[in-house]
Amino acid sequence: SQSCSDLYEAFDRYKLLIFDHTVPSSSSNDCLSYASIYVQHSNSKLDFDVDESYSLTIAASSSSSSTLSEHEKKKKGNIKISATTTYGAMRAIESLSQLIRFQYTTKTFMIQHVPWHIHDKPRFVHRELLIDSSRHFLPLSTIRSIITSISYAVFC
Repeated sequence: SQSCSDLYEAFDRYKLLIFDHTVPSSSSNDCLSYASIYVQHSNSKLDFDVDESYSLTIAASSSSSSTLSEHEKKKKGNIKISATTTYGAMRAIESLSQLIRFQYTTKTFMIQHVPWHIHDKPRFVHRELLIDSSRHFLPLSTIRSIITSISYAVFC
């Protein structure tokens, strides 16, 4: 469906934004086993009453624990996103993108203060932005850039 392809496109877009640094192939990142996204209704259309709530869980890594089985290790050190609609999953991916940091000294990506469990939904059903183009001329490319950047902002 169109919503699923929108989610795939969003995931690819955020993958480029999150992992914009190259890491040496010798650096091992054994903290993250896998990421999974569960969407209950993938055919919802974006409207004022669409449910954009989501749950994002990032489990602590267990790679240093030798007492766990391989299956138990895979359960830990993973990312799980649950959402009612694909739009909620996109909001979760945005939150995830803000948690992942690149460490320049070690040349690795990391998520600090794990484990994380976030359950969130938009506070308002609408999003708005005021651009005062009568006092401050902005080129069309700048306005497009501002509109694109709105999706990267999480407001309280």
